[in-house]
Amino acid sequence: MKSQYLVDISTFELPEIDSAITAFVENQDAYWADDIYRLAIMHRGIIYRVVTCEEGFSDLIPFTEFMHDHGYIDLAKDKGHFKGYSSLFIHKADLRS
Repeated sequence: MKSQYLVDISTFELPEIDSAITAFVENQDAYWADDIYRLAIMHRGIIYRVVTCEEGFSDLIPFTEFMHDHGYIDLAKDKGHFKGYSSLFIHKADLRS
């Protein structure tokens, strides 16, 4: 599992969960898989980070559960994708803004 910022993190206000996302990604074990999933994370209306699940469902399911546990929902869940991403996570509070 890898992660990449799409914004300049020195000037972009990161969400509170960001350090927990980093810790989660860094603590995943490696498994073999054929499928690769790119998951977008949105904050304040901007896709600021992409997590790549290189180990297929072995990465995808735990990360999705982690995000749900922290109040995020997947806007692409019913469609199966969003602009090249397998998932688009946004915090429930951001939907009300």
